[in-house]
Amino acid sequence: MKLIRSTSPKSFFFVIILITSQSFSQSITAGITDVDDYYHSLDPDIVLSSYVSVNDLTDHVLLDVNGDGIHDFNITTYHDNNGQWGMINHYYIEPLMNNEIAISHIDSCTAPSDSNFLKLWPMTKSYAYGETILINDDWIDSTAHLRYFEMVGWFGGGGYICDDATFGDSTSFAGVKVHTATDTLYGWIRFKKIGGSLFEIVIDDYACNTYTVSLDEINQKPTTHVFPNPINKGFTISSTTEENLLLIDLKGQVLKTIPVHSGENNIKNLNLAPGVYFLKSKTTGSTEKIIKN
Repeated sequence: MKLIRSTSPKSFFFVIILITSQSFSQSITAGITDVDDYYHSLDPDIVLSSYVSVNDLTDHVLLDVNGDGIHDFNITTYHDNNGQWGMINHYYIEPLMNNEIAISHIDSCTAPSDSNFLKLWPMTKSYAYGETILINDDWIDSTAHLRYFEMVGWFGGGGYICDDATFGDSTSFAGVKVHTATDTLYGWIRFKKIGGSLFEIVIDDYACNTYTVSLDEINQKPTTHVFPNPINKGFTISSTTEENLLLIDLKGQVLKTIPVHSGENNIKNLNLAPGVYFLKSKTTGSTEKIIKN
């Protein structure tokens, strides 16, 4: 069994396309946080493993996603050799305190030899980096699986084999919803790996917003436009207003504040390495992705 591994939360400036509002519609962007969000980097990563030579081993960790001192989610890896006739592996997230998990679908497990046999496993939705986690996604307040495999009684006859996975060997994010006494907050948990020969769960970091935001404002049109895009040495920012823009890299670091006026603004000598960047309006929160060749 593992307990929470506490490391000091790190504060960074991160890009996000949200701004404060009195509305109760909420969201967050997977892998990206704002300066007002709660962000916790795990150094070293949390590694859960249920690999052992005996049956029935469980390894788990409790996470406080919004940093209020209350455990929000229990993440577990479970392995059972099931004697000589099979194997059971489960990797799942259990919400605590009526919190919720975003799911993609519910997988059904049946046994060919028994028409009455049926197991239903809600599967955690896997978000890619930069994908928005929204209020209108599918949410549940009960256990959701990241991955599972059950082979029971197969070699002895009359058994079944079932498996499904929304998370695997590549980095992806789970969307979470945290209910406080006064608000409903949205967050993400970054998983580097689920599964493998050691039946592992590897957790890298997690984040949660700390205020209520408007879904309408998330979908607002940007006030700026970059061309050409992809960019080379220089580029032009066309803006409908006078404002300051944040130039942010994929790690969420603010590289530069760029003041622009209404009209076309020629930008030169930024000395950017090839890659993906974001321009975020400090006024509206709208964000535009740019690519440097």
